Amino acid sequence: KEIWFDNGGFSLLSYACVYNNVEVVRSVLAELEDIADKRTRSRYIASRASKDGAIRFGIPGNMTTLMLASAFASTEILEMLLKYGADPYAVDKKGLDIVMFASMFGRIENLKFLFQNFPNWNIERKDNVVGGNVRSYSIKTLTFTYIRSFTYHLTFTKNI
Repeated sequence: KEIWFDNGGFSLLSYACVYNNVEVVRSVLAELEDIADKRTRSRYIASRASKDGAIRFGIPGNMTTLMLASAFASTEILEMLLKYGADPYAVDKKGLDIVMFASMFGRIENLKFLFQNFPNWNIERKDNVVGGNVRSYSIKTLTFTYIRSFTYHLTFTKNI
């Protein structure tokens, strides 16, 4: 366990996913081959955050590595994690899932990948905090992106 998690309980695999480092993810996952116990291997792949999470860093309680990857990493990393047995249907403390995270962070390529591989995903399922679903998270992300782009455009054109 010492090589998998830091003192705060955050895994090396999670760091690699946040930084979208394909080679480190590949290397860490290869180490799983040496872990005979399926339960331990599954726990290491999930690498769940503590039940309290790390809220100041935007990591909710019980967030999995696959959730981090859906928000920050490439489809290549998502595919690797799923191949090694990451649970695509896991939810965090707030009831958020991988599709919700990809929606919140505007990860269109990840959404395409997830819907291609899980075509029957329940996009109407709501989280257990604010009652948001995939559609509402996508709208919020698009609105924020539009406002940010519009603000930048106004600032830039004002100086012309």
